Amino acid sequence: MSVILIEERIIHYETLGRGKPLIFLHGWLGSWRYWMHAMEALSENYRTHAFDLWGYGDSDKQGGRHDLDSYLRLLEAFMDQMGILKAPLVAHSLGGILATHFAARHPERVPRLALVSTPLSEAGLNAGAILGRSPLGKFQQKRQITHDIVWQDIARIAPNALDESLASLKGFDIRPLLGQLQVPALLVYGRKDGLVDPGQAAGLEGNNPRVRVLAMDDSRHFPMLDEVGRFNRLLADFLEIGDDLTQLELKTEWRRRTH
Repeated sequence: MSVILIEERIIHYETLGRGKPLIFLHGWLGSWRYWMHAMEALSENYRTHAFDLWGYGDSDKQGGRHDLDSYLRLLEAFMDQMGILKAPLVAHSLGGILATHFAARHPERVPRLALVSTPLSEAGLNAGAILGRSPLGKFQQKRQITHDIVWQDIARIAPNALDESLASLKGFDIRPLLGQLQVPALLVYGRKDGLVDPGQAAGLEGNNPRVRVLAMDDSRHFPMLDEVGRFNRLLADFLEIGDDLTQLELKTEWRRRTH
């Protein structure tokens, strides 16, 4: 386990592979661990990095610093300390919101952006299911989460982390930020997602060849775990394709690239 200190608080991270840097950001329900398959698949060509946000996994769980601005400082400091001038961001749910804001503030540091199961506005997020406290919210959450690794990570989330992050995002809408970005952006959703509306990105592509929206038929909220091979193949293709994403498609299987 590797750790660094940021703002005098421990941040746990993992790094795998060699090559150009690539950063993975987790979301509300989990930690860096659900990116393991993707990191391993891409480690031949990329030096992959993933870390636990404050309040999650093995990072510091003291009170506070679970809001969007704190996480933006954390991402910037992580990149600085790791000597990463710029890197594509692959981000899930809350991490996708964070990545979009970071790319808007620091466009020179994010050459491309992959958003997975990311709500584009408050209306596209089932906050009750994220919190999982009401009977309905618990029922919806249990239907969506079918992987033990996620349940294990949920049990380790700091008590106020979910509430504080959701409060800091009251009324959020990242669609204008996405519209302003000049870098390739891939948005991936699971058609069976009950935590984030998979239809919210309809029409987002418009006439912009740099934006691609794809839905995975057999995935819920965690496509990187629900359809491991297809997801990893799509991600590898996205990282290697040029700025025009119109030809980017879901393929049936993953084959490790060899040179």
